[in-house]
Amino acid sequence: MNLLDFLIEIKNLNTKIITHKTLLLLLLLLVFNFFSSKTAFCLHSLFILNEDDDDDGAIKSEERERFQKSEERRRKMDTIRSTIPQVNDLEEYLTSTGFAKKDVKNCALFLQMIEEHKLRRSASTFRAGEIVLEHMNEKLRKRSFLTKILFGSSPSTVNKHLILLEQTFIASLDTSSTNLKRALELFNELKAIVEETLGQKNSQRLKRLEGMLLEASGEFDKAMEHYDAILEDQPTEQRVMKRRIAVFESQNDTKKCLEALNKYLDVFMDDVEAWEHAGKIYAKLFMHEQAIFCFEECICSAPSNYHHHRRVAEQLYALGGFDNLRRASMYYAAAIDMSTGADVRALYGCILTRNTLVKNHAGSNDSSNSNGKNSIEAVENLAAAAAERLEQMYAIKQEELLGIVRQTVKVKEAKK
Repeated sequence: MNLLDFLIEIKNLNTKIITHKTLLLLLLLLVFNFFSSKTAFCLHSLFILNEDDDDDGAIKSEERERFQKSEERRRKMDTIRSTIPQVNDLEEYLTSTGFAKKDVKNCALFLQMIEEHKLRRSASTFRAGEIVLEHMNEKLRKRSFLTKILFGSSPSTVNKHLILLEQTFIASLDTSSTNLKRALELFNELKAIVEETLGQKNSQRLKRLEGMLLEASGEFDKAMEHYDAILEDQPTEQRVMKRRIAVFESQNDTKKCLEALNKYLDVFMDDVEAWEHAGKIYAKLFMHEQAIFCFEECICSAPSNYHHHRRVAEQLYALGGFDNLRRASMYYAAAIDMSTGADVRALYGCILTRNTLVKNHAGSNDSSNSNGKNSIEAVENLAAAAAERLEQMYAIKQEELLGIVRQTVKVKEAKK
C-alpha cells in the first residue's frame, strides 16, 4: 500500500477525534514510509483537526484562545445590522478608490450589506464580487495537494463560494450588455460545484438561474420552457413564478403578464410588491378601479407606507367626480401625515384636488348640502396648509424656485 492509499484511507475515516484506528494507520504509515515533509504535514493537519478533544496537546492553548476570540468577533459582527447610508458611503469609497486597490475586505462587506438589505446595485456588486472571487480562488489554488486529498472543502466554504458566485452571476446578468460572456463562465462554475461537488444533478435552483441566463441572452422561449418544467414539479415555486412574469413583461405582453401576475397573487396574497406592481400596470392601462383595488391591498399589508396612500389618491383623482375627489383629498392627507409633510407629490396633489373640486363642483347638488360644504371647507383648509408647507420646503432646499412656487400658489388662490 503506497502513501496515497493511506491518505485516502485516513480521509475515509471522516472523524475529528483521534481514535485507535487513526493511530494504527499512522503507525503503519511510519513503518512503510519515512518521515518526509509531506508526511509530517499530514500528521500535523490531523492533530489540528482535534479541536473538540479535551487533550490540549493537540492544539496549543494560544491557538485555541485566538480561535475563540475570532469566533466571538464574528458573532458580534453578525448581530450588527448596517444602514442604507453606510451602504452608500461604502459604495462611494469602493467606486472612488476601493475597486482600484482591490480592497477585498470592504468588497466582501459591501456584498454582505447588499444581501442584508436585498438591494440591487448591479454594477458595484459585480465589480466587488469579481474581486472577492479572485481572492478566494487564489487561496484555493494555494492549498496543497495533500490538504485537498485529506480534507476537501468544508461545507461552510462551499456554501460561501456558491452564494458569492450566485450574487455575482445575477449582477452580471443585470449588466449583460457588457458581461454576458462572464455570466456564462460564472454559471458554469456554479454548475460544476452543484453537480460535481454537491452531487445535485437535478437542482431546481440551478435550472432557474439557467433560465435567467437565457432571458439575458434574449432566448425567452427556451427560458419559459425551463420555468414550465420546474413548475410541473413544484407548481408553487415562488421565484420561478416571478420569473415568468418578468419574461412576459420583457416581451411587452401586458395581457399575459397580468394573467401570470393574477395567478401568482392567487397563491401569494400577502406579497405587497406584487400587488404594487399589478397596480402600476393597471394605472398605465388607465384601469383606475383595478389599480385602486391593488393599492388598497398594499395598504392592508403595509398601512404605514405613505406611497400606497398617495397612489390611491392619484387614481381617485384620475377618476374624477365629487365623491372620488373628496376621497382623494383624504388619502393625500394620510400620505402627508405619514410622511411627516415630506411627500411633495401629495402636497401638490392636495392643491390640484382642491382646485378641481372647487372649479367643477362648486355649484353642484353634491356640494350644496351641509356635508358637501363641510367637505369642501376641509379640502380648502388642507390645500392652504399644503401650499404653506411647500413654500417652507422650497425656501430651505431650493430657494431659487421659491418665486415660481409662490406664483403658482397665488394663481390657485385667485381661483377661489
